[in-house]
Amino acid sequence: MAHELAHAGDWDQKADDFLSAHSPLFENTITKKDGQVKFSPKGEIIKEMYGAFKRGTPLASDLAYPFNHAIRGTFEAREVSMEAYAQAVAAFFSKPDLLKRHAKKTYALIEEVVNGSRP
Repeated sequence: MAHELAHAGDWDQKADDFLSAHSPLFENTITKKDGQVKFSPKGEIIKEMYGAFKRGTPLASDLAYPFNHAIRGTFEAREVSMEAYAQAVAAFFSKPDLLKRHAKKTYALIEEVVNGSRP
């Protein structure tokens, strides 16, 4: 439920789009060439989250969505940004200690959003 509420909070009515889809913190690219897919996390937060996934931390199963889609090329980059943000919010509420331990910057960002000190 927190995941879906995160999407609602991420929606920008003026832009008619999701804030995370354009955030430099969640910037990433997905390139497809000759049947190969390359996912490149570029933003500070998505890099940290992807690292927690790739290292097989206790958060990895929560982060398999969206990162498995990213590395298979079944999501576009903007979808990965939006879904990573929503998964971070969900982890903040369901597994805060794990998020804080394995993705400190992500935890701090979501804490700021939840406390209203960051739009």
